[in-house]
Amino acid sequence: MSAIAGIINLDGAPLNLEILSRMESAGISRGPEAVGRWVSNSEGFVFCGAEPFQAAEKQPFLDSESGVVVILDGHIHARDELSAACASGGYPVRTTAEAELLVRAYQVWGEHCAEHILGERAFAIWDPTLRRIVCARDDFGMRPFFYRYIPN
Repeated sequence: MSAIAGIINLDGAPLNLEILSRMESAGISRGPEAVGRWVSNSEGFVFCGAEPFQAAEKQPFLDSESGVVVILDGHIHARDELSAACASGGYPVRTTAEAELLVRAYQVWGEHCAEHILGERAFAIWDPTLRRIVCARDDFGMRPFFYRYIPN
């Protein structure tokens, strides 16, 4: 399993990079093979991948057109079917990255995208245009996902 972590300051307050760095350091033991970070003014994600193939699949994944950012721990099953559904919905998948497939599913189904995704996974999607975060995990709880909401 990989380690994913993030901070979203919904009030627009500047991101505390020290806290994000500590989260990254804690996750390194879970996945030293692939480490990635995405940071904006008030948001940030870190990814620590445990499998060698994850080094080629850069995460967090930023969709350059929409600005949507995804971080994913897990695997998506029935990828061909999901990719075809995304393409027929107007959002073709251009790479083999599972994180990009997740972005396209979000673009087709919005916050209900998890209902269309099979596999063991935990993920977070940040949509900067809507200032919305969508988080989900698989129905069987194979991948843990913990969050904390702190007002302000």
